[in-house]
Amino acid sequence: MKDSDDARLTYAYSEVHERLVYVDEVPNGNECNCTCPKCKEALCAKNEGTHRTHHFAHISGKECIGATETALHRLAKEVLAEIKCLCLPSIEGVCESELSTFEKVDIEPLDKELSLRPDCIGYHKNGRAIWIEFKQTHAVDTAKKDRIREEKVDCLEIDLKDCELDRKKIELFIKEKSNNRKWIYYHRIPRIKTKQKSDSVNPNDNRQKFENSTHIQRRMHFAIDEQGDIIDTYHTKVLDPECTFHCLGCGNSIHFDKQRNCFVHSEAIKECNERQYLSNAARTILRYRFLTSTIYIRYSSIEYDIKLELGYKYCRVLPNKLIVFSRNDESKDDIFVCVNGLDFMEILRSEHRLIIVPALKEEHLYNLLYKSLEQSNSTFLNFKNRDSLNE
Repeated sequence: MKDSDDARLTYAYSEVHERLVYVDEVPNGNECNCTCPKCKEALCAKNEGTHRTHHFAHISGKECIGATETALHRLAKEVLAEIKCLCLPSIEGVCESELSTFEKVDIEPLDKELSLRPDCIGYHKNGRAIWIEFKQTHAVDTAKKDRIREEKVDCLEIDLKDCELDRKKIELFIKEKSNNRKWIYYHRIPRIKTKQKSDSVNPNDNRQKFENSTHIQRRMHFAIDEQGDIIDTYHTKVLDPECTFHCLGCGNSIHFDKQRNCFVHSEAIKECNERQYLSNAARTILRYRFLTSTIYIRYSSIEYDIKLELGYKYCRVLPNKLIVFSRNDESKDDIFVCVNGLDFMEILRSEHRLIIVPALKEEHLYNLLYKSLEQSNSTFLNFKNRDSLNE
């Protein structure tokens, strides 16, 4: 018979101490003045026996599913605020794992500008801050990730799945372990290589691979990982077949086929068709590049950074699936992007700038992910001249 969640609940919120306390820190029985961290009901401390593990139980007798997980999540935040330090994970080619020390740590502060509330924010002496999200049952949702990346907020997600409900063990896990934690955004990580280097992968060398990927129902070489990042089988050296990935075309779960070195849909899920996959993937890649790094528009030998040099701050997808890059609320400077030359005559008749990007095969997706739009064989309409970008 499976033990109830109460039998494992060894920490509860103390009205006296105003924090989570271990069961042996409080008087036995109903006078412990503790409440359940999940449902807020009154608890009874059972800490005098010798045959069973000391624990808290609901006075009402109910079994509160998820109470232990909630206690672990809350205790991790309290411990981080107490020790004011955190082991940061290593970044290949950038830095090794290191202990980061904070002047102070706030628990669940509200960022009024972004209207977001992280689990914790750690503040360094130099003024930099790191957002910390503790993952228990659910990871940070996609909308929140997008906003964090758009605003370039350093944010680390720490998975507590292998952590026990024990204050000392949680402290050691936070201070000394660098596994089970990943950056949602970090200013030192080169998120996307937008300029090709001599040692970069040449898509011409993989032409046969791209041609083999024509049957989208069978295999794909691009996917979204659990952190919301776009990955491909050409650059990513190690992919875990046990991890869950998502299709850029339909958003359904897919998995990595190690033997064929590609992503495939699960047999139980209806596969998206080739056109849906390629067109939706192209729009997702463009928006992802805008949010996580930038997009370059090249004219002749000059390459313009659409965000830093041209001042475009916003990217959105319209109901008709057009992508729009905007500088501000005024629409006269907007740049519209459509995939595969779909018929948008209202745009063509206007003075709005329009970029048509091809997405007819996976090689086009590769170009959109790693090259400037001009190098991606895109067509530019209503750009009066090369200097009009700076108007």
